[in-house]
Amino acid sequence: MAPPGPGILEAVRGLSRKGLLGYVNETWGTHGDTFQLRLGVRTLTFAMHPDAVQQINITNRQNYDKLKSYDTVRRYLTGEGLVASTGALWRRQRKLMAPLFTPRGVEAYADIMLRDSVRLVERWDDLALGGTHRMKPSST
Repeated sequence: MAPPGPGILEAVRGLSRKGLLGYVNETWGTHGDTFQLRLGVRTLTFAMHPDAVQQINITNRQNYDKLKSYDTVRRYLTGEGLVASTGALWRRQRKLMAPLFTPRGVEAYADIMLRDSVRLVERWDDLALGGTHRMKPSST
């Protein structure tokens, strides 16, 4: 059974009205943690829950492929980075990034992540209250 999702016309209207990220967020709220968006002849399946993301990217990653038919959409959405790459390029990028995700690697930039997370929450709080707050450039 296919995951739920909007029809093509609803998706096109939503994407033009809210942009990709805004519409994906809206669709997530409406259709739940797993949903599909039809974009022309392609159907994108979104898995938003952390358990599903872990299942797809870690636990059973060998069962999921970033199909070549999605290359154009994937490149538009995410470029050629680790998330979108496949095969030898993915393996090379993953190997290069692995040291950043060891306990020592995370410790090295934990303070920066914490500081920026606090700034982002402050911005969201301000926007939720109707403000027009813009993130201030980092001093580091």
